[in-house]
Amino acid sequence: MGPCSQRRQPAQAPLAPLDTLCSWLDGMEELQASQGPLAADATLAASQLREQELLLRLLRERAPHMEPRLQEAGSPAELCTQWHRLVQQAETRWRLLKQLVPTAQSFETACKALLVQLNPSEQLLAKLLLEPKCPEESLPYSQEVYKGVGVRAKDLERVLETGRRLTELLTSDQAQLVRQQLDHFQERVRLTESQVACAQQKLLYAQRTASFEASPPADSEAQLGLEGSASAHPGLKDQKQLSVQLAQLAERLEQLAQWAETSTHAAAPTVTMWDQSPSSGTPGP
Repeated sequence: MGPCSQRRQPAQAPLAPLDTLCSWLDGMEELQASQGPLAADATLAASQLREQELLLRLLRERAPHMEPRLQEAGSPAELCTQWHRLVQQAETRWRLLKQLVPTAQSFETACKALLVQLNPSEQLLAKLLLEPKCPEESLPYSQEVYKGVGVRAKDLERVLETGRRLTELLTSDQAQLVRQQLDHFQERVRLTESQVACAQQKLLYAQRTASFEASPPADSEAQLGLEGSASAHPGLKDQKQLSVQLAQLAERLEQLAQWAETSTHAAAPTVTMWDQSPSSGTPGP
């Protein structure tokens, strides 16, 4: 009787600790359920990662005490399932955050780099379009803005690439916010490129008008001879350069339109200023 009674006592004793265990597991489940969705903001995501590391450390420190208790005779199988689910969910969220934080940081860095190029270009364009100047004064502004086209293109590509990687790690609502940012940046770049093309067109027209008024040709043969000697007439050289740049801008705007369809999953393709009047973007012969 003695040995049997000694073996029966441990089976009766865990009843009270089992209630405590159930309450603790339920509390941890509520804590996990109250955690917000993974944040797209790099600072918030880093804070979430630190919190998750603390939670995971707590679970791992508790594991040596939990595992033996859950394996005891009389422990409900549901508690064991609940415990393993808690640990699995905590580890999954931690792994996602480990990927999310550097991805969100890369996205923010790419956005800042694009804005460094985009903001000054928009300001220069405002001066160029809202404060009309003579062709000689406008040309340096126009060329400076045009030089940024290639840089803005590369920066936008980085924004789109890092943004797509970020959306893959987020829930649908948070991912949609990032996609809206991508749409916003694409639209700003498209608008800037369209305005550059518009400014180039105006400048080209002004230069042609000024050249014609300064030295009107006697006949069509004289006009052809004048156009064939760009080195002797710097104004004509600038006109040819502007014509080439306008053609390149047309190709660039077409690229941006294609990106809008393929990279941001837009419901309908957006129409740019260039798309509305393609003939105005290519200078006549």
